[in-house]
Amino acid sequence: MMVMSEVDFVLIGFIQVMLASVLGGLRWSLTQLLLERTDTKTGSLANPISTIFFLSPIMCICLGVVSVIFEGLGNIFGSVFFQSFSSAVSTLGLLFLGGLFAFAMVLAEFNLIARTSVVSLSVLGIVKEVFTIVVSALVFHDQLTPINILGLFVTLAGIGFYNFMKIREMRAKARRSAREIAEFGLDSTASAGTEISFRRRSSQNHGSRKQYRHLTREAENSLDLSSSDEAPMLRDQGDTTR
Repeated sequence: MMVMSEVDFVLIGFIQVMLASVLGGLRWSLTQLLLERTDTKTGSLANPISTIFFLSPIMCICLGVVSVIFEGLGNIFGSVFFQSFSSAVSTLGLLFLGGLFAFAMVLAEFNLIARTSVVSLSVLGIVKEVFTIVVSALVFHDQLTPINILGLFVTLAGIGFYNFMKIREMRAKARRSAREIAEFGLDSTASAGTEISFRRRSSQNHGSRKQYRHLTREAENSLDLSSSDEAPMLRDQGDTTR
């Protein structure tokens, strides 16, 4: 609805845009799977920096091959952007600056996916499109029909409803976590009480064993003394009998 009544509608361009949108969603879905299901202990892609490190060379090679096929090396390096040394340096500098911006954007997107989901990233992408349309209407004075304005408000309402549901889900999850922590604390307290009573019983049993060993030693000592006292008496009786 926001782009309805476009005068320069081309079917091939529309199909290409829709295909790019589908493939972009598939790309971010696969990226979320990489960020969620890999293990950092085994050299994983769970870190956003690691994900960029492993995926950027593949994307660079794919874009380079497509650029050479459709543009051609002669057209690229024979253009006005590479006619002189100064123009080549300025072109490479602009490419480097754009690369820094792209790196920061991709890093932010990967961190967002790792912390939330692909749906949140898609919603933020829609916010960007809405912002672009509003700026084009305010700055460049693009004409918006009532249907375009209605589509704009419907989009904003959908974004607001999504944020409401997301916040509600986060609060419910926080309450569940707090309940689990409280239950775990009670279980830990009960376990600590059980352990203390077990230690008390163990100390009592240990004291009983020590007392038993002490009595056993006294009995052995008394037996040794009695046997040592009886030995001379037996010798005297033997001498008398002889």
